[in-house]
Amino acid sequence: MPEKKSITIYSTTQNYLDLIRFSKPGGTLLIFLPHIYGLTVAAYARKLQLEEYIDWFFKLFVWSFVARSLGCTINDMCDYRYDREVERTKDRPLASGKISLFGAGLFLVFQSLVYFALLWTPDRNLLIAFPLMFMYPLMKRVTPFPQAWLGIAMNWGVVLAWTSIYGPINQGVIAPLMAGLWAWTMFYDTIYACQDRKDDLRIGVGSSAIALQSAIKPYLSLFAFAFTALFTVALRANNHSLPLVAIIAGGTTIELAWQIIIIDPMDPSTCKRKLANRPLDKDTEA
Repeated sequence: MPEKKSITIYSTTQNYLDLIRFSKPGGTLLIFLPHIYGLTVAAYARKLQLEEYIDWFFKLFVWSFVARSLGCTINDMCDYRYDREVERTKDRPLASGKISLFGAGLFLVFQSLVYFALLWTPDRNLLIAFPLMFMYPLMKRVTPFPQAWLGIAMNWGVVLAWTSIYGPINQGVIAPLMAGLWAWTMFYDTIYACQDRKDDLRIGVGSSAIALQSAIKPYLSLFAFAFTALFTVALRANNHSLPLVAIIAGGTTIELAWQIIIIDPMDPSTCKRKLANRPLDKDTEA
């Protein structure tokens, strides 16, 4: 009996770890990166000490992990019926019945309490992130471009980090940085969505991979250009040196161009390989 009980505890724990994609950290990193961008430009503008930077780095990582975990639970509770019809998601714990909707709901309450316990400042921008995550799964039902909403939700960390560290928003820095990261999300999540194009068409949910049809690569090029250009504008507005900005812009251009070249949007397997080979992009969905 003790052995059977331990097996049950282990399998239950594993199911909840699968629910929050614990073994797939790519989504956490994709949420964490905007926080780090915001932290870094704010630290540069404020001349933050290294010790404070490291302290904020770890705070923001914990916040990103909790936010991503919460987003996964929200997403799967809203989409579990759809997930059963999609090859890539049919084995997720809620879709497969390993976790009940009631159990996931209780877990969501616990996650929300942890999330709000981590509110380290009274800044209202921290609270705005919560409804942004809740609303994303609903966007698949009402718009052909749910990725556009995801681009706001995934990158709100730029605003959180800047306001927590620097204070008042410098629109000349934050506006192009946020817009550039929005374009970046449109870029990588459109590639991600190509994996599910056929299933999404069949069950009737929105996706940029469907809406853009055969024009996906030109739009990916546009998103890549917008990201690189706006990121460059933000760095220069924050008084970063021209050589540093040039190196970042050049490296980013080469990387994104390579990604566009190697994928075939009409062949989901090429998009899957691209994501599998790049852990930062793997399992991007909240």
